[in-house]
Amino acid sequence: MVSSINGIKKLNFDEALRLYDMLGDYLPDNVDLQKPVIEIVGTIVEEITEDRSSAYIDAIMLLTGHSLEAIAEFPVHYLLEQFVHGLMVNKIFELQLFCKEIGYGK
Repeated sequence: MVSSINGIKKLNFDEALRLYDMLGDYLPDNVDLQKPVIEIVGTIVEEITEDRSSAYIDAIMLLTGHSLEAIAEFPVHYLLEQFVHGLMVNKIFELQLFCKEIGYGK
């Protein structure tokens, strides 16, 4: 069993675009950064769950570099913490703005 995820990857440009491809449909159009980050991310996770998408797990695998089998060993709250941290480290909302400005994707 893996005892912890050894950090969140800072994604390169190609990986960042893959992350945006996974999550772009679930990101709010106008992010209110005055709200707590956990509230914003909670909404994202709820929408992914309602859509029955694998985007949440796929994003965690990309952000951590771990396989599905490895991350399945962790408690749900720990994975949510890593997901939130990964989105912040990789500046998902700035990435969203950049992608919109250049006409990429969603």
